[in-house]
Amino acid sequence: MPESSPEEQKRYEEARKKEGTLNKLAQHFRDTLHSTEGKNSDTWKYLTQERGYTEEEIEAMGLGMYAGEKLSVFIAKEGIDKKDAEQYFSDYVIRNQQHTVVIPYYSGGKLHGFQMRTDRDAEGIPKYQYSPNMKKGELLFNSPSMFTGKGKSFVCITEGELDTLSLQHKYFHLGNKEGEEIYYSVATGGNSLTEEQIILLKKLKARRIIML
Repeated sequence: MPESSPEEQKRYEEARKKEGTLNKLAQHFRDTLHSTEGKNSDTWKYLTQERGYTEEEIEAMGLGMYAGEKLSVFIAKEGIDKKDAEQYFSDYVIRNQQHTVVIPYYSGGKLHGFQMRTDRDAEGIPKYQYSPNMKKGELLFNSPSMFTGKGKSFVCITEGELDTLSLQHKYFHLGNKEGEEIYYSVATGGNSLTEEQIILLKKLKARRIIML
């Protein structure tokens, strides 16, 4: 096996560092939401009362809560560089502290960043914010890292990420037992499919694709 060049080794180390930081942040947001304070928050009320999710579904979806002060304490405790952490949040999110619902943005089984949502709809406030530099058009939210359905899968496509998570965890069976059909729900994150997303869809080798 040829040795990696210094440039390749640097890229590998940077990717591992990014992956580690993202996973730590995602776990922090989950812990914040499931804390006593989190379960008494407007964010918890939005998820359980307005969206109708159970605690088990919230945990399975990996949803979390953004709280600026708690995040600052966390990154200092973990020794994470502030710039390394804040690069995943827009200036709007950091400045206004209004987008408290955290949705980890997985595509191909890999965490790429976060979608942030307000816990209430209000005029003049954008409903969603995304990690800067995350190219949604090149991702397929909630798509698996490896597909082994062998032509037995059904893929349902939604526009919204929470809609996809609702389908996946409320109604679809995500198993892979012999002879079973597999149902996946994925989201485009927009009102149309990009060429990159079509390529990702083809890799799923689904028996049927349904667009909602």
